[in-house]
Amino acid sequence: MSLNKLLSYFYISIKSLLVSFICLMIVLLSFFVYYFGDLLLNPSKVPAFGAYIIVSKSMTPTINVGDCVIIKRMNNDNYRIGDIITYDMSDSNNPNFLVTHRVVNKRVIDSGESFYTTRGDNNNLVDTKQINTSDIYGKVLFKIPKLGLLFSFFNKPSNFFLWLLIPTILFLVYELFRIFNTLLYKKKTF
Repeated sequence: MSLNKLLSYFYISIKSLLVSFICLMIVLLSFFVYYFGDLLLNPSKVPAFGAYIIVSKSMTPTINVGDCVIIKRMNNDNYRIGDIITYDMSDSNNPNFLVTHRVVNKRVIDSGESFYTTRGDNNNLVDTKQINTSDIYGKVLFKIPKLGLLFSFFNKPSNFFLWLLIPTILFLVYELFRIFNTLLYKKKTF
């Protein structure tokens, strides 16, 4: 295989990686605009969609430690038995304590307000606290296996630098090969 052909393949590969990275950034930017726009327009504390990393084995084998769950806020009281929900279980000892468990019972009181009993798939007992609809962040739509481990890795400031360094290196390599290829082409034409 000639050097020109090899450089051409490498050039196309680097260019494809850069275009993929730019597309990913556009998708992420669109998501963030939608997410923060919803937070500004919606008076509730819960965004339309959310992503949470699972840190306990209570939902194993359905959802494992390190998996990321994507949830959707439900505007009405449409949660059913069998749904997996993420809810606020905070108290004075555990502020900002979110739990992702399965609904095992739903009780509607006279005022029309609903209370839910939940249990982790890996737990033998139901959760002690009855969950009010206002405590629910949303229903789990799907999980992304092990994505939470990647987020944990990039949460460290030293590793977050890689988010900037990798695309910069790709761009520099792309430009160097483009320049080298141009110089090689000019050399052959003279």
